[in-house]
Amino acid sequence: MAWKADDTLKTTFSAQVANVTYHVACREYGHLAYVEVCDPLGNLKRVVVGNYVKIEQAQRACEQHYATGGDLRKAEKITR
Repeated sequence: MAWKADDTLKTTFSAQVANVTYHVACREYGHLAYVEVCDPLGNLKRVVVGNYVKIEQAQRACEQHYATGGDLRKAEKITR
């Protein structure tokens, strides 16, 4: 999985695998790791992988989520 910085401060990262995008975002309370996917109807859904102390931990958690099959059964529809 290839991570790219989404901002110049390198506080948010993403990695795309097929129609699934893994995200890591720096927050006041840690680094949030989550997965976003579009369902067949075009709705955006999200699964939170977890909150971690370091960016690298959040990225590894996303990579582990993908390696173990990327379970999206608990994905919830989100609106932007």
